[in-house]
Amino acid sequence: KEEVNMCEPMRRWVQMASKRAWTSEMKEKEACSPARAQQQEERNEKKSSKLTRWLSRMQPAMEKSTMEEEEAATEGLAENLTCATPRNETPKKLQSCYVRKVDKDGNLVVGWIKEDHPHGLCSVKLSRGGEYHGTFEQGKLHGDGLVVFRNGAFLACRFHHDHPTGKGVLFAQHEMMKVELDGRRSIQQLNPSPQLRPEPTSRRSFRCNCLALSVNSSTQAADGRWTGNYPGWRDISPAVRVVKARPPHADVPLWNAEEAAGKIVIIRRGPSYPAASVSFAVKVHHAQAAGAAGVIIVDEEESSLPGLPRLDEGRLPAEHGSEGFTCSIPCCFVLQEDAKKLEGAARLRLKCIPPSEKLPFGWRFGVLSGEVEEVSQGSAAEPGGARESDGGRQEEEGEIEG
Repeated sequence: KEEVNMCEPMRRWVQMASKRAWTSEMKEKEACSPARAQQQEERNEKKSSKLTRWLSRMQPAMEKSTMEEEEAATEGLAENLTCATPRNETPKKLQSCYVRKVDKDGNLVVGWIKEDHPHGLCSVKLSRGGEYHGTFEQGKLHGDGLVVFRNGAFLACRFHHDHPTGKGVLFAQHEMMKVELDGRRSIQQLNPSPQLRPEPTSRRSFRCNCLALSVNSSTQAADGRWTGNYPGWRDISPAVRVVKARPPHADVPLWNAEEAAGKIVIIRRGPSYPAASVSFAVKVHHAQAAGAAGVIIVDEEESSLPGLPRLDEGRLPAEHGSEGFTCSIPCCFVLQEDAKKLEGAARLRLKCIPPSEKLPFGWRFGVLSGEVEEVSQGSAAEPGGARESDGGRQEEEGEIEG
């Protein structure tokens, strides 16, 4: 029954293809008749004469337009030298671009900017300490975001023009807690160290599949088939703690390198076009330099792999380091449908699946399993807000700089 169900769509497809082929053949036979050929030749002559007249009228205007575009592109190139320019669009008309630079205030900006302000998915490392990660709108966090404070505490929630609002997760004093925010205070007015009285954190187990990254080019096996190279592909057991890369694309040295040491680092694939592409090798290099035990590259958009994913060892681009790169840790790739399972993962173990006839030849697969921490709604006050003491009196928390 399963074979019939699988063959039915193919049968319909063959019927449609045969019908198209028959229609195309009939059209070709009609086109070969002398009368039809003469009519088609007359039409082509009329079109050619019209096109010639149109070009003669438009030639001066086209030459003028081309000169103006070349001048505009030359002027805008110096201003947008660090930007990734989309195809068929001059830097002069560019609305947003992807940068890795230090702004006029001394903050390190990695991500999309518009009119010299973070706009879109971006990460900002403040010169005075602290980090902002998430979706920006004209220089302000607007959407899902993460704020890392100078004392190591962080707050993950939704933001409305730099004002945290709704339900979020606060990590402070080595405890994780759900908080409720009313959006009245901006990021700079938050106190990341409220008095926490946490309830026990619940945990649940999960499993998802992953695909090993091949190192360098494929090699030809003895039977003539091509296979990948996996020198660092091995089990990770017992379970190891997990940390997300900051910035999330790991296209610069990790800002949380100390936190990533000895852990499995989760890195986003990208950035997406029209930003300049960042190879898997660059991402793994930055994680490995931080002392990571393994790397998981997650695909957060619906896309497909054109072939076996791989990273190339050797010399890296000058902006990412000139020393030679050699991969020595397990690295894998997770598609979007499984990437959501990794949200909130506390610890992970990797089990490599041995090659078999049931799996594609030359590819290596694995299973990621572990625990997801689900924080409980405790009795924490809103960060930076007033909380009621035992005597019923309102006590204001002191404000700190974000």
